[in-house]
Amino acid sequence: MNLSRWKSPTHQHSDPLDFRYGALPSSKTGIRLAQILPGTGKKGVAIKLIDSYVTGRDKIPYDALSYTWGDGQRTKSVICNGRKLAVTPTLLEALQRFRSRDEIITLWIDQR
Repeated sequence: MNLSRWKSPTHQHSDPLDFRYGALPSSKTGIRLAQILPGTGKKGVAIKLIDSYVTGRDKIPYDALSYTWGDGQRTKSVICNGRKLAVTPTLLEALQRFRSRDEIITLWIDQR
């Protein structure tokens, strides 16, 4: 006798190692900043997302990046807070371009 077992399809869940956004500390003045960690070359971009504020003494200085290039498909990835984060090819290119060999670069990124 031949037996075979059929399993019903399961829901596709993202990898538990993927980065997840948490809630901002303040819905009125809270922002999230990307700190591009030092490095060189085209591979291995790592960032750290940190919470900050637009006003007050706890705000962190940053530069801004706002763009709408490309079709919005997140086909590339970076390491974010130690986990994988899907990004667009153009955002990856911008992070590679702005990355410094020796210092952390802090950006507020508006991707439309």
